[in-house]
Amino acid sequence: MILKERSKSISHRILEALNNRMTLSGGELVQYANQIKGFEGEKMFDHILNESGIDALFINDLLLITRDTFYQIDSLVITDEKIYLYEVKNFSGTFVYKDNGLYSTSGHAIQDPVAQAERKRSYLYNLLIQLGYSIDIEVHVVFINPECYIYDLSKKDTILFAGQLAGYFKDLADTLPKQSNKNLALAKQLIARHNSMYRPTNLPAYSFDQLR
Repeated sequence: MILKERSKSISHRILEALNNRMTLSGGELVQYANQIKGFEGEKMFDHILNESGIDALFINDLLLITRDTFYQIDSLVITDEKIYLYEVKNFSGTFVYKDNGLYSTSGHAIQDPVAQAERKRSYLYNLLIQLGYSIDIEVHVVFINPECYIYDLSKKDTILFAGQLAGYFKDLADTLPKQSNKNLALAKQLIARHNSMYRPTNLPAYSFDQLR
């Protein structure tokens, strides 16, 4: 059951509007392209998840705050026994995993998505405790683009690639007992805490004189 549909992020919508009304800088165009690519990847993930037949509660695109820290969760799947947190990455190209970090073949370090997802798990866990819930949270980083290759990656159950998703979700659907949606109240509390007014600090500065 989808409780919260996915929509474009605030950054995506603002950059889209500004791109239609002013000339973005090179860096801003890259930022906008990344927003588009990320959203496309998340929609690909949604399609596979929705086709899986999993009996659970789905929450997409959740922006929360815990102890003055804002964080965005791409997707939550909430069952009676556990919460599954998915961090979706639409990376393309070749990467190397070393020293507990991700590097492009040109040597540039990329923020470790596994560490990023684990931080979000910790934030969410603390929020749940604050709300009076104690429930396991299982984290997965999904590399949704089939053109993403990561070398020297030791076996990590946390990481899922595009080709694994259908089988992974089928196994999950087959092993889940019939759900009573006993965590529906919890899911609704999380959605009520979604902060739709948050504005990132890295958006372009503009004046009304610049707008076409």
